[in-house]
Amino acid sequence: MEDNSKNRVVRWTQKLLDLSLRNRLLNARDSKQILPLAVDDVASLEDRLSADQAVAVEPSDSQSRSAGALRSTLASDDMLRRLKEIFRLAKTDLEESGVNALYLALGFLRWRPKGANAKECRAPVLLMPVQMARKNVREGYTVSRLDDDTMLNATLVEFLRAEFGISVQGLDPLPEDDSGVDVAKVFATFREAVKGMEGWDIEEDAAIGNFSFGKFVMWKDLTARADQLGSHPFVSHLMKGGGDYDDGVEVFPPEEIASHIKYGELFTPLSADSSQLAAVLYSAMGKSFVLHGPPGTGKSQTITNLIAHNLALGRRVLFVSEKKAALDVVHRRLASVGLKPFCLELHSNKSGKTEVLEQFKEALDYVDKGTPNEWQKTVDQISNYRAALDAPIAALHKRQNNGLTAYDCFAEKIAGGAKTFPLAGGKVCDWSEKDVSDIRELVLRAAADWRGTTADAVKALVPVATFAWNPAAEEAMRGKLAALRAKGGFARGMSVLFGGGGALRYGPGLVGRFEGFGGAFAAKLDAAIAAMGESRGVMRYRESAGEVVKRIGLGFANALASGDVDPEQAGESFDRSLASATLGEILRTEVALASFAGLKREEQIIEFRRLDAEYAELVKHAVRAKLAALLPSGRLGDCPDGCELGIVRRECAKKSRQKPIRRLLAEARGIIGRIKPCFLMSPLSVAQYLPAESTFDLVVFDEASQIPVWDAIGVIARAKQCVVVGDPKQMPPTNFFQKGETGDDEDESEDLESILDECLAAGLSSAYLSWHYRSRHESLIAFSNHHYYGDRLCTFPAAKTTPRLGVAWHFVENGVYDAKASRTNRAEAEALVDYVFSRLADPSQKRRSAGVVTFSMAQKNLIEDIFEERRAANPKYEDYFTDDGEEPFFVKNLENVQGDERDVILFSVGYAKGPDGKFLMNFGPLNRSGGERRLNVAVTRAKEQVVVFASCKGAEIDLSRTQAVGAAHLRAFLEYAERGGIASAADAAERRRDRFADEVASFLSEHGFTVERDVGCSGFRVDVGVKDPSRKDGYLAAVECDGDSYASALTVRDRDELRGSVLRSLGWNTVHVWSADWALDRARGEERLLKELEEIKRSPDGVLPAPKFTPEVTFPRRRSASSAEVPRTDLDKVSNDELRAKMAEVEKDLGACEPDTLYRETARRFGYKTLSPKARQRLEGVRRF
Repeated sequence: MEDNSKNRVVRWTQKLLDLSLRNRLLNARDSKQILPLAVDDVASLEDRLSADQAVAVEPSDSQSRSAGALRSTLASDDMLRRLKEIFRLAKTDLEESGVNALYLALGFLRWRPKGANAKECRAPVLLMPVQMARKNVREGYTVSRLDDDTMLNATLVEFLRAEFGISVQGLDPLPEDDSGVDVAKVFATFREAVKGMEGWDIEEDAAIGNFSFGKFVMWKDLTARADQLGSHPFVSHLMKGGGDYDDGVEVFPPEEIASHIKYGELFTPLSADSSQLAAVLYSAMGKSFVLHGPPGTGKSQTITNLIAHNLALGRRVLFVSEKKAALDVVHRRLASVGLKPFCLELHSNKSGKTEVLEQFKEALDYVDKGTPNEWQKTVDQISNYRAALDAPIAALHKRQNNGLTAYDCFAEKIAGGAKTFPLAGGKVCDWSEKDVSDIRELVLRAAADWRGTTADAVKALVPVATFAWNPAAEEAMRGKLAALRAKGGFARGMSVLFGGGGALRYGPGLVGRFEGFGGAFAAKLDAAIAAMGESRGVMRYRESAGEVVKRIGLGFANALASGDVDPEQAGESFDRSLASATLGEILRTEVALASFAGLKREEQIIEFRRLDAEYAELVKHAVRAKLAALLPSGRLGDCPDGCELGIVRRECAKKSRQKPIRRLLAEARGIIGRIKPCFLMSPLSVAQYLPAESTFDLVVFDEASQIPVWDAIGVIARAKQCVVVGDPKQMPPTNFFQKGETGDDEDESEDLESILDECLAAGLSSAYLSWHYRSRHESLIAFSNHHYYGDRLCTFPAAKTTPRLGVAWHFVENGVYDAKASRTNRAEAEALVDYVFSRLADPSQKRRSAGVVTFSMAQKNLIEDIFEERRAANPKYEDYFTDDGEEPFFVKNLENVQGDERDVILFSVGYAKGPDGKFLMNFGPLNRSGGERRLNVAVTRAKEQVVVFASCKGAEIDLSRTQAVGAAHLRAFLEYAERGGIASAADAAERRRDRFADEVASFLSEHGFTVERDVGCSGFRVDVGVKDPSRKDGYLAAVECDGDSYASALTVRDRDELRGSVLRSLGWNTVHVWSADWALDRARGEERLLKELEEIKRSPDGVLPAPKFTPEVTFPRRRSASSAEVPRTDLDKVSNDELRAKMAEVEKDLGACEPDTLYRETARRFGYKTLSPKARQRLEGVRRF
């Protein structure tokens, strides 16, 4: 191993092993994060606690004693304060790192560091994993044992070896007696090892606290494998620390995704946009890459599809995240598509022996029904419909060599205007754009020369014409000249010279041709030619018109001469003539476009959506069938105990004394890889449970911006390929929680190197998710999209603006920031808590999930304390604050809110003027380099609304006193919030040019509708938003054209399914208008558009019935309590208001749906298994009136 590589490995291992006195595993000093217990016999305590029985914790001054209760050495108030602190920290550790750090410490080694004045320290010897709980704020805490083994403090053992040369032998594995760990023997072994150290001894007492030993486990894993790391290509590249990484796998550009989607070979059970599909296909090609996932872009959905697709290809996948929420949401999604039997959760509270063995048993008992017969039929049908939908749009927007598309030509025809003329000179589609520019310039010059020529010059040429051999022509010419003279112009008179075929071109040769006609003619002819020589304008026109004729024939000259084309409109006439000729050529070759019919296309779109949903369902069966085929055939019958399958089955059958998980995974590695091809783990559980020789085809990291490099290296080394999912614009990992062990403030915490940043610096390829789904109002993401993502995210506008959507500003006028003492803003905290409890009084508001985000831990703790006081005084709201459900209420600070989302986010800024009236420009972590990334995280957590509680206004932040980007962005955000999230004029994007959309908008305006072009503030816009006449804050419909925006979608699903689905979920009625239909019969297209809008106006609540089949984008949402089975309630006994509220709840959960679906789901939530005619009639009546 080269020196540089060795140095990096050494540095990584040093980051993992903390042998300082700051580590509570070495120095468990008396602090608010440790609760000492009064015990008579430590050994019996280990035997007493069981996983299925929770015991109370009582203070020393308790007058009574519960059976089996743990008793603290602290009095009641002190004990409760410590338990609250310990409980909060343990909960945060579990959520943020997927690690249970709460232990019951059994026995402490009393030791003293080197040095004359060193203070005595205490280090725990044995650590029993436990969990704490309490039912509500009025009840005390209970403790129960987790289903995992008691562990030796290995950090202490390593510290004694490294610092003092003391070797503690015979404790790996721990000695056992009939009741479990032989505690007495462990203590005796330690006493023997340290007997030569003066004053050192084992103190046989116990305490509850948070002891994070995970880093040691990872250190041990990395140290043991140091020599092997260099053999892994990508780890070796990271060790060398330079150059771009090339894994030798070539992938297609994302814009070519459509040609790489092959139904029948695509196994994505969840809906996916083109950017998500590209990531899935890249992973299947064996490409290692960073997947950039800005907030709300569907990372977990993409990961689910990516895992399912790779599993279907027979690959083993390891999914890793430090965030328990990320692991849980991906597992829920995998379970929702039927893949739970093939997934092993091995992290946080999912790593107990019983839990793991139950998961193995589920896989062994699984029986699959196989892939349905409809598979191939559906594959063929959806492929055909995709081709049918793609072909006309490809033809419509195919840019010809002359720079025009059929859509451009249709728009010209629809818009109308100047008259056209025929073009000669070959196929106009083959002209180059330079040809078009040159010819247009010639036409404009000829028209200008035409306008500059005088009537007298024409009169001088009349004798030539009057001697013509056609008397009728003479009279016609004289009449035209008289008319010209009366108008004082020249233009129309020139038709005499060019109307018969351009005789002027032959002027110099006329004398010779007509000599035989006599002297009279010759004299007149000479006079005419002389007059021509005197008319410079005529000569100029003769030359310029001649050039035009050479390039495009006589069409323009004839039209100009006949008066069909006004010289003032020559350019427009040429443009329309070119468009007309181009369109004619296109329609002769593009059959799909020539036969286009809008109604037929809309029917095809509906059928494609149906087939796409059907295909997704069939994919679920197909993937399960493929994985079931890999299950061992002997799993349902007898098998020898000695084989791997026998080992697993025997462990599953045991009631106690099961093997340690790591040992089981090592002994049955082959069979476990078949029955559980997907593992979901944290970096710690990988090091803790997976043998070094475990290998996966693919490892996928989520929230990689928060995983330190040294935590990830051991994981990467266990897989052939890695996909690193995260967002470099969000928070890096910090040592905040390690700092918390010594009580340091978050201002002092240090940002660490993330594996995401390391991979980007190492030149790992990148892919990007680009569609934002989370926000139900565009203002929730517009600020971050502009400041952090360069307006590249595709976001969608909401159809209605209500006080419950978007960004709300709540100014706390009396708020004061106590910077010197508590570092909190109490007035602001109380205002926020008041607001939450006022929401809870409104049933519709109570249904919305919510979370609180603060800038500091101090403000977070204060808000939690106030909430606990209010909850105790208002027990009727206690169910809202439980941890049950997918999206429980939370209070978090900036450091640990990444990855969370709620309907409503309440944001407490905290910072303001102090009691002395001075405003310090210190904004904690925001002042640090990269601090703005924290703000980005904080302001993008909401799905429906952000309520900003602030005691200062943006203008009060003096940027002359701070250079921090985070402070500048905070000021900008506060100003944004003060405006209600409305973008300033400077931020408004320029409206796109689309002549067809302009025509549609103008037509609707003429017919009394109020319209707005390009509704939205990102790359996606609603072409024409039609305002709702019944309300000022909403739109009646989105009129979508088939212009460049429509065509820019990379796949049929993007274009004809997802966009409409997202818009409908945001309250839009969508109406399509097709340029080909309008160009063919504009009146009919206009009539149809008006009819659809009138139908929407007449429909209940202004909602058009959904199409025959409308699959909706699924937004992550808190499961309603009403989704559980409930007793049946007679609908006649339910008030109209309650029924309306329940239907509104259904529509919020499901999005826009057909009445039948609405009634059935509403009835189900009142306990009806089927929708009876009577129930239907009741609900219809309520909805109608």
